[in-house]
Amino acid sequence: MDQGQLVRILLSLILVVGMILAAAWAARRGGLLRQSQTRRIRILDSQRLGARATLALVQVDDREILIGVTPQQISLLHAGAAPRDDDDFRSHLDQARSS
Repeated sequence: MDQGQLVRILLSLILVVGMILAAAWAARRGGLLRQSQTRRIRILDSQRLGARATLALVQVDDREILIGVTPQQISLLHAGAAPRDDDDFRSHLDQARSS
């Protein structure tokens, strides 16, 4: 293998790596690598309690749920009520004022 072939192989390798990096950059800029904003389940916060136990605050649709996670199980600790619609709140407020 002479020096000319070695330089050609090295330049080809640099070109291929550059094309891969450019494609990854374009995909990221174009939104192909972004996470979807329409996820129904999101982890809002988590707190480690020990070496193998964690509390996690999870949002499912519009509801917040507190769960405990250990290697053996996942336990529901608290489920918050789903938020009420403004019209529903307004009707409850009107009822409270009239009483």
